[in-house]
Amino acid sequence: MYSPMSDVRKLVVLAVALLPLFLVGCSLSLESGGSDAPPYRGADPLNDAEGDSDGSLEADDDDDDAGDDDDDAGDDDDLAGGSSGTASVISLEPAPDSIGHHYRHPLTVTFDVDGSSAMFRVEGPGTDGVHQDLPLLPAQWNGDGTVVAVYPADFLRSDSEYRVSIEQNDSVLEYSFTTSTIGAPLDQAVQLEGRTYSISPSQGTVVSPPALAPLLAGMSADFSWLWQFHSDQHQEQLSVDTGAGAFDASVLVQDSCTPTASLLSQDSLLSLDDAYFSGATDEASFWLGGAHLELENVEVDGDFRADASSIEEVHLSGWLDSAGLSSLISLDSSSTGTASMPCDWVQQQLGVSCQNCPSGSGDCVWIDITSLSGSLQSQPLQDIEPLAAAPCAGEDAFASAVSCAISPSRLRPGPAWLLLSIAFLLRRRR
Repeated sequence: MYSPMSDVRKLVVLAVALLPLFLVGCSLSLESGGSDAPPYRGADPLNDAEGDSDGSLEADDDDDDAGDDDDDAGDDDDLAGGSSGTASVISLEPAPDSIGHHYRHPLTVTFDVDGSSAMFRVEGPGTDGVHQDLPLLPAQWNGDGTVVAVYPADFLRSDSEYRVSIEQNDSVLEYSFTTSTIGAPLDQAVQLEGRTYSISPSQGTVVSPPALAPLLAGMSADFSWLWQFHSDQHQEQLSVDTGAGAFDASVLVQDSCTPTASLLSQDSLLSLDDAYFSGATDEASFWLGGAHLELENVEVDGDFRADASSIEEVHLSGWLDSAGLSSLISLDSSSTGTASMPCDWVQQQLGVSCQNCPSGSGDCVWIDITSLSGSLQSQPLQDIEPLAAAPCAGEDAFASAVSCAISPSRLRPGPAWLLLSIAFLLRRRR
């Protein structure tokens, strides 16, 4: 028997529940995570000190000429910031000589100051495997010109070597990297029908809204969003059924109060190209306990490993209809300080405002999550109809589907408590 929940318990349930529902996203991320730049060939084109003829990044006094070793400020010894005021490359992603770059990720270059006059060139195997200069899309710069993402016009090839050149002021920085094995075609014997994967929301990267990132990072790794793939006869098109579950002592237990549902609308399917799946649909939906969440203008893509043992770099984006949040936002704002309306909660907790849904009906918020991954599970997703979850209905039903075991005495005011470790998610209170 369930007892009525206190307001504090409701707040716990609400906040934990809202985290996975937003996981529905390749948007450009201008974060740098690479290594320091390698030495330049010739003079440093992005920090070129006149008269520095050996071209290294060291402040070396005109090739270490004995007559110029005083290190006086203002001469060619001083390369901090560059005497010409131009930019220096300080970070590269992928890192030089690295071997794990994902074939769909951009090349990201970080400068110390505005480096937007730099030119880029990428050499490597093209779509036909022949080594060549690759056509590039227009470089995408951040607002101050310090970080740029460079996308080839076509995806790179998996497990292949590429050479990058960055040119400015008639000098070139060159380095090489190798892509990872992700993206290789599926093994011939692999059948995707009925394969179920568990996705951990806490491992995703938030593109939008940014304020969702700390909530996502604080979420329990035990919670799993379950995806089951179904394929046509030729494995050229896929559909996805979703559910929810949690790991208990390394054993995944599907939640019986969360109905399964097709993620994409009825007439929409994902296309499969080698190991890459992708698709877009006007409508998508899934259940979270007894709450039915709907999205509009949804895009989905990701990769299977060649042996289908996991899905990698899954990206989902779309407009979340706030109407689905109404049953979750039921706290009394006068006693808890928590917004009682969905768009109020979105504004207060995520720092963004609801906008008109693309359909023209309702209020929506844009959600964009990338870098999700899922591991193959031995047990398939069980089909749970909404009516079959009827015994879970009622005020406390959602707590049975998405609950946590944090004692109310441990809760902190406001959203700060969300950063605590949630040890038991989706575990029924007895």
